[in-house]
Amino acid sequence: MYLILRKLIEFLPLYTEDGKYISSVERSTLIELLNSEGEGDKCLVVMSVEFVENLFDSFCVLDQKSLLQAKWKFKSYPAQLMARSLLSLLCDKQQKLFNRNFWSHHTGELTEKQREVLHYIETSRVRCHEAEKPQPIRFVNVAWGFIVINGKVLFHHREDARRIDIPNYVPVGGRLVLDDIEGLSDEEAAVAMQKNDYLMGGLQLINTLKREVEEETGLLFSIDYDLNNDFMRLNPSLKVEGTGANHAYTEYNIVIWALNLTQIGFFKLIEKMSNTDRLVFFDFESIVTGRRADGKNAYLNALHDSFNSKDELLEKLGKLPVSYNLDFIPNVNHTFPINEDYFLVGKSGKESVKAIKINTEQINLLHTLAWHGKGLDFETVNPCISIHMFGWIQVHDLNVLDSISELAGQLTRHGLNLIDINGGGWVKIKLTKDKIFFSDKLFSLNLIPNFNGDLLEITARSITSVLGKTIVVSRNKKVPEAFFRILETVNNGGTYSSVGDGSLSNWMARLHEGMIFQDIGLKQVVRIKKKNLRLFNQ
Repeated sequence: MYLILRKLIEFLPLYTEDGKYISSVERSTLIELLNSEGEGDKCLVVMSVEFVENLFDSFCVLDQKSLLQAKWKFKSYPAQLMARSLLSLLCDKQQKLFNRNFWSHHTGELTEKQREVLHYIETSRVRCHEAEKPQPIRFVNVAWGFIVINGKVLFHHREDARRIDIPNYVPVGGRLVLDDIEGLSDEEAAVAMQKNDYLMGGLQLINTLKREVEEETGLLFSIDYDLNNDFMRLNPSLKVEGTGANHAYTEYNIVIWALNLTQIGFFKLIEKMSNTDRLVFFDFESIVTGRRADGKNAYLNALHDSFNSKDELLEKLGKLPVSYNLDFIPNVNHTFPINEDYFLVGKSGKESVKAIKINTEQINLLHTLAWHGKGLDFETVNPCISIHMFGWIQVHDLNVLDSISELAGQLTRHGLNLIDINGGGWVKIKLTKDKIFFSDKLFSLNLIPNFNGDLLEITARSITSVLGKTIVVSRNKKVPEAFFRILETVNNGGTYSSVGDGSLSNWMARLHEGMIFQDIGLKQVVRIKKKNLRLFNQ
């Protein structure tokens, strides 16, 4: 064939650089000319001409009208150059398009170059398919394990290089590899990996899931978690994708399982998450949009493409089984004391008083537990404890744990079962962060006149306990000048009646919009008491 291709170059149609002479040649004439040169049998000549014609047509160098008439004619002088370059490459054994080691297995810069080449070719192949149905050349079967806690799903930073324009987070799980397939030789398994019906039966992908979950989270099947039946199977997804240089037009077939965590598995997971930034949670809304508020992006095209609308996807996510129940006390506000001998329990203005008898040291310990449950930070943390998500603290000192246990017992005897203590020194307040508030006495008020807008600033002071020292935290908000003057009057000891002031309720509502003060534990900045405006510090 080399001799046929080399001779074919001599018979190609011409296109001069100045465009003044353009020739064409019939396909049958090319075959006759090559046969007359005695460069191989006729079948091989025909096959060679057809092969080159298909190659030239794929590169779009031939004039289409002429090609329909079984004639070769180049579209332009550059098209002729491309054609001659391709043929020169094919007919010269010494000619290479890449360095001999270019396609060897590499890491780093050369991998990126491989990816760039494949990405250009594959995206062009997909974009330019005339029937818009290009064939995938890479087949990937994927198992995802959804770990759902507190309305969020765990995601993992994928192994691909960080690219600003490419989403980097995917659900826990990964693709099927040869070793996941049982009962077949390596050769049979390699063939089976291209036959998705066989693999999607489930058993082989369960092996994939177990392996990937262990690699990405450290969780072990049957000890740390078990599986529900597969939650859903996504429609096949086609995309030019793949990590590193394993990059091509790919068909993805994805099965999703829901994982049930044991208590051991849950604590192992949150401990792991405290030591890595590769695991993060996406709430359902972020899964639908593919983006968290902090800018982390998820690669979820296959999931999104399997639903007709965002609402349909959101409804399906809402049916996900919970992987671990955090056992919070439902829907009850608790205001934690600072130096009072009571709790306030219930909605603002309708709280019930729960008397307690605990000392200052215990009040501070309780406060710092609740502070972490609120999701707020510490300035310093006692080395004997570890801070974890969902309000959990792991205590490594038995004396500290005994102090917490004693406090929990005293609260329980007063009808306040607020502290959750588990084996291994795991401790938390049994309230969601939006139900945790602190005594008004924790906070101070500062009214700041400002040319660009008067500010109301609230500051929570620091509290120290055996667990550590909380940070001083402040929040501020612009308020209308007229409202600011009223607040100054009241703060300086004056009174202001709410009777007849239609603007006051709107100002108060706007002040509490966004929950910025509630987020640091202050239930209300201003309130109406006996028809007069009152500040929290009065």
